[in-house]
Amino acid sequence: MGGRDVPRWLNEGLATYACGELDTRQARFMVETAARTGRLLDLGVLEGLLGSSDARKDDPIGVEAAYFLAGSLMQHWIEKHGLDTVRATLLLMRDGSSIDGAVHKAVQTSLRDLVDQWRESL
Repeated sequence: MGGRDVPRWLNEGLATYACGELDTRQARFMVETAARTGRLLDLGVLEGLLGSSDARKDDPIGVEAAYFLAGSLMQHWIEKHGLDTVRATLLLMRDGSSIDGAVHKAVQTSLRDLVDQWRESL
């Protein structure tokens, strides 16, 4: 069986985290604002913003915030569970596991719980 597509929130979030862009004042402001308002904290919303060419035209600030939020999620994941669990998740997906199954196996918690923990940390 072929591998699974990596969700954009994971791919772009990991790239944003790795580039160190989360340390900017703008990134901190956008993440704090999203946490305070509860907006953009859903993986489906992040996935939609990161994958939509229309959103890039119509909501560039929302798209920028989505990158920072995806990066924030990845930062939380790596700080709490280690970079090896992200690597293990990607390898499991390459081997055909769904994102939910891969996260559960690699992190020993559900993706939903991981996201809930991230939201609470904000």
